[in-house]
Amino acid sequence: MNKKNDEKIGLAVLTFNRKEFFKKCINSIPVLDEVLVINDGKPYESNIYPKHVTKIIQHKKNKGIAYSKNEALKYLLSK
Repeated sequence: MNKKNDEKIGLAVLTFNRKEFFKKCINSIPVLDEVLVINDGKPYESNIYPKHVTKIIQHKKNKGIAYSKNEALKYLLSK
């Protein structure tokens, strides 16, 4: 895929208390300009996040999927 110099590719991964599934998912993602993780559940250990994750948002209490999706869109659009 060819992209212009000013174009970026970003991806958000939303997770909620599914650590093993999250590990498979996040490790299958290639290096992109932005990889955001929003964890709406219990915190994971810091070593679970690969180096290509550029931002982690950890909610202190569950805010729900709709809130998390909106938060992800706002963040990625700001980049």
